[in-house]
Amino acid sequence: MAEEKKIVEHSQDKLPYEQDALVPHISKKTLEFHYGKHHAGYVKKMNAMLQQSEYADYVACNLEELIQTLPNSKLKNCAGQHFNHSFYWKCMNAPKSDQQFPKLMKQIDDQFGGLDALQKEFTAAAAGHFGSGWAWLLYNKDSKLLVVTQSHDAAVPTAKEGVPILVCDVWEHAYYIDYQNNRGSYIQNWWAVVNWNYAEANFVQALK
Repeated sequence: MAEEKKIVEHSQDKLPYEQDALVPHISKKTLEFHYGKHHAGYVKKMNAMLQQSEYADYVACNLEELIQTLPNSKLKNCAGQHFNHSFYWKCMNAPKSDQQFPKLMKQIDDQFGGLDALQKEFTAAAAGHFGSGWAWLLYNKDSKLLVVTQSHDAAVPTAKEGVPILVCDVWEHAYYIDYQNNRGSYIQNWWAVVNWNYAEANFVQALK
């Protein structure tokens, strides 16, 4: 008799801060809807779809395996959104938090000529993305360079593109409650809550 596959139950990580921690730049109400409704909805849909016979081959896959092995489908979209959102929450922390990112800062200085230049390029990518998606800072191990790029809808950067260091969500549900349709204002305020400590940890890990 074939061994029955163990079904993986996917779940959200707890936010690494209270829902009002990002005020005044991102409101508690936005997190209640963004984390509590949108992100939670993707996870709920994932688990429901994995109960369907067409996805029986994937019930034992973890999140990364789903993203890497699934053909294009509603399930893959939900998995991508779950991964991207989980990463996004960690890319933020309370305003004026202590920030230490010496290795990443050296790479930024060497490659971009300073943090302001990187922020300008990243902001342009985030603000200029057409439709729903994500702006990413990646580290490409082959070129040994940081890469500013975009992904559309639920797409996740591939290993060939680079290791995720930082991401900004530019779906409208990330900012509409606080900023209406003013994506640019949201992005400028988002910089005030960027968790550079987390970006540093990702960069150090990518160098190994």
